[in-house]
Amino acid sequence: MTAKSGQHADTPPSDCPSCRALFAALVLIQTSVLPMPTTAGLEPLCGLKARAVQVHAGWLFRASLLDADRRTPLPGATLERGRHSGPGVPTPSEWAARAATRDRTCARCLAAYARHGWTGQIGVPDIAHELALSVRTVKTHRAHLVADGLLRSTPVPLAPGRVPEPDHYMLRAGVRTIVPVSTPATAELSWVEGRAYALLEQLVWWDANRVFPSQQTAARRALIGRFRDEWPDDALVAHLHRPGDHADTARAPYDLLTYRLKRCAGPYIPGAHRAAAQSSRAPMTMCPGCGLGWRPAPGFDRCRDCRDRDARALAG
Repeated sequence: MTAKSGQHADTPPSDCPSCRALFAALVLIQTSVLPMPTTAGLEPLCGLKARAVQVHAGWLFRASLLDADRRTPLPGATLERGRHSGPGVPTPSEWAARAATRDRTCARCLAAYARHGWTGQIGVPDIAHELALSVRTVKTHRAHLVADGLLRSTPVPLAPGRVPEPDHYMLRAGVRTIVPVSTPATAELSWVEGRAYALLEQLVWWDANRVFPSQQTAARRALIGRFRDEWPDDALVAHLHRPGDHADTARAPYDLLTYRLKRCAGPYIPGAHRAAAQSSRAPMTMCPGCGLGWRPAPGFDRCRDCRDRDARALAG
């Protein structure tokens, strides 16, 4: 029989059918392209009522099987009948110290939130006072943390006649943001930064010697943003590498990277993005008529200028 919420402390999730059903549903959602449903949307997937979903999600989180949002299975977490194992959840400060942020100020703000726990209530003026920063600066970098999926901040509705309350916050230590270990080959980089570095090394036109250090950092952060949108490495390489690319394709590698990454905006959709990658235009070549560079088009053997010049000659 399924353990009630008051008795669940003596029942491990592996022995609770409701926990196993909920965890299986969350794993199925995580491995598909479906968006995360609401609590009510999880009811038909796991056969539990909304209140039961909340209760058992809390126990899965306490067992180090779910992220702090109570919806994301942690990497390496498994749950079977009679056996469960989790990767171990770091403390909020440990997670914040290893999270990939945009800059040092974002990292300081995230660390300040982490010192108050995974979730809670704290105002922007309090964070600003703690870090000796202006309120405007903290608001700006808090917006960066929210946009990057590291923090969730929800304002408390203002009731008539009551003093405004601080915003609710939650640290988003999910699969796409947590950094478990550094790779041996790039010990100075975090795991996710090392993944971005390795992807850049696959591009024949990417030459680190022709890129400023600040651009190298920005390039890795741009790729990290695509990783958080569930883009796999092979799909990114398919968009960033074109037929005919060589070592001298890009005079400004960073500019070419940002231009081609525009085709990878938004969450990854396997079918749509695979078709877009396969429909890439032909590489540049030399026009046989004028010797200038042009991009071959179906049905034409010369560039447009040559065709226009011939048409004017025939008309005259």
